[in-house]
Amino acid sequence: MISLVQRGLLLLALVVLAAAVACEDGGGEPTPEASPAALSAVQVPYPLAIVDSVGREVTIEAEPQRIASLSPAATEVLFAMGAGDQVIAVDKFSNYPEEATTRQQLDAYEPNLE
Repeated sequence: MISLVQRGLLLLALVVLAAAVACEDGGGEPTPEASPAALSAVQVPYPLAIVDSVGREVTIEAEPQRIASLSPAATEVLFAMGAGDQVIAVDKFSNYPEEATTRQQLDAYEPNLE
C-alpha cells in the first residue's frame, strides 16, 4: 500500500508535470514560464492540504525533498526541469538522461520490501 507521503510526492510530481506541459506553446522553444528557473520559483505554502481520490483530506506538512519517478517519461521531465538532484529512485526502464541510470532502480513486478 502506498503511504500518504508517497501519494503526496506522486501528486506533486504530476502537478509539476501538468504545469510544464500546459506552459508549452508548441513552437519548440520553451517559454519563460516553462523554464526550470521559473518552475523552481513557484512557492507552495506548507502545510499543504489536498483531497485524495477517495475524498480523504491529506496534509503534507513540509516540502517534499526526494522524488521516486515511476515512469521513463516522468523521469525525463523531472531531469529536464532541473529536479534531477531530488530524484532518488527511478523505474527500471528509465535510461534517459544518462544520469537517471545512477539512481536506485524500482521494479513494480519484483518490489524490494526494504
